[in-house]
Amino acid sequence: MVTFGGHPASVDEEIIEIIQARVDQNGFVRIGDDLKHGDKVIVKAGPFRNLLGIFEREHDENERIIILLAAINYQGRLVVKRDLVQKVSG
Repeated sequence: MVTFGGHPASVDEEIIEIIQARVDQNGFVRIGDDLKHGDKVIVKAGPFRNLLGIFEREHDENERIIILLAAINYQGRLVVKRDLVQKVSG
């Protein structure tokens, strides 16, 4: 609960709805893009920056995911932190 001057802060109903829509089955609020198997993603930072891949699945509860990289003469899986990738439209 957030308070100002000892009183609860008011929150717009729209913000509450956005947060509620992101709550997963374990009661945690998911931050970032909702990724589905087969979604195209791009790595935003680190040594694999700007490489394209395909979202495969969640890796663990530490917000890591597995993506399938497809480069010239190479195809492999990469485990990265979820916040290092961005969903690519189209």
